[in-house]
Amino acid sequence: MASYPSTTLGNFGISTLAVIPPLLYAGSWYSSTSQTVAGANTETPLTYNSQSVNVGGFTYGGSTITIPVGGLYEITHSIQFDTTSRGTNEAYFWLKKNGANIPQSGSIVSIV
Repeated sequence: MASYPSTTLGNFGISTLAVIPPLLYAGSWYSSTSQTVAGANTETPLTYNSQSVNVGGFTYGGSTITIPVGGLYEITHSIQFDTTSRGTNEAYFWLKKNGANIPQSGSIVSIV
């Protein structure tokens, strides 16, 4: 499994890697700026402004990454967040495909 650079506090990244013989498709995208959540219980898409790897013709813009070839892909993500409020804070993250939530793709990050 290839390893891609991680991002710093307040930023996030998403990487995907797929092996489809005889080709390798891989990409890594990230945001180099902090992003603010729209509000409690409000869905806020994470956006990308940079890429560090693009093998296979992926395109990206805003919060969307377009995969040029159908197939089975492994998608991993690393998300960090910070808060100024007291108490326990939770953030929920999940993937979408063509605008629809992907079942069982969610994760929760908690700060106490």
